[in-house]
Amino acid sequence: MSNKPWVDGPIPLISPPEQTPEYAPETINVATEMTLAHNVLIRSLNAMYLQCAYISAPTDIADFLTFCKAFYLALHHHHWGEEQFFFPAVEAYTKVPGIMEANVNDHQAFDAGLEKFHDYVTTVKAEEYEAVKFKALLDGFSVVLERHLRAEIGTLLALDKYGGKELKNAWGVLEEAVMKNMKDQDLVLPISLGANDTKFEGGVHAWWPPFPFFVPYLVKYWYMRKYRGAWRFCPCDVFGNPRDLEFLDG
Repeated sequence: MSNKPWVDGPIPLISPPEQTPEYAPETINVATEMTLAHNVLIRSLNAMYLQCAYISAPTDIADFLTFCKAFYLALHHHHWGEEQFFFPAVEAYTKVPGIMEANVNDHQAFDAGLEKFHDYVTTVKAEEYEAVKFKALLDGFSVVLERHLRAEIGTLLALDKYGGKELKNAWGVLEEAVMKNMKDQDLVLPISLGANDTKFEGGVHAWWPPFPFFVPYLVKYWYMRKYRGAWRFCPCDVFGNPRDLEFLDG
């Protein structure tokens, strides 16, 4: 890769929690997996911030807007899974009603701005696209979203007192549900893999996501086909290898 800006900014990535006797290994594992998932979202956000001003051809703009729609769907699916499956599972084993209510409130805090962003990227015509307006819409929800993505890691660590194995079981409920109920796979899967840097922190997290080896090949040769042009805006290839952003200097 060159020395050009990459998607570790402008929004800083989140550092996974350190292994420490203070927390059960299962708690650290769940918090780490959530961190890696949140960094996928942050890299996608940064890819939009860095490239939005350098697209002008109608085809490029149309593909970029598809990339943005994919981000919205991936984020929406992530938080839908939390609210429908993970948070209720946590409440059930902790026996503390409303224990994850603050997280739900966080989702609602950026929802209005996120919906305005979604309305724009799904309705604006390529010839009417304005980078300044687009960036303002990103600003309209990204600050609150970033705050939530960071705070949620601490929330997970605080759940350790209720049992790390129980937290891991609740996480398993989420993982199974989000895969079983995933819609728009031809949008959600490519952007999720395309923003997952397997070289992050020296490659120690290359095991994540923990799926069979053939999944990236399936995504590359099947799910990426319909919107192939959109994945030019991804910061990584489908195998998690970082690459230069294509649209930085016009």
